[in-house]
Amino acid sequence: ETPGGRNDHASKKKECPLDKDELGNQTWGLLHTMGAYYPDKPTSEERSDMANFFTTFSKFYPCHECAKDLQEQ
Repeated sequence: ETPGGRNDHASKKKECPLDKDELGNQTWGLLHTMGAYYPDKPTSEERSDMANFFTTFSKFYPCHECAKDLQEQ
């Protein structure tokens, strides 16, 4: 715990290193790179894995407004 009774985890959680625009730009870089490496003819397992990735990714995405958009896609 830190002085004042707060634990380090709760304190660190509020300190995000990226703002919304930076987070969005970095995310687009990741997603475009994933797309570039995604097979032209994915197997059913690869399709399922990618769908699962986006489902999980959208649940934990730090920008709640953006996460909602991802979940609607």
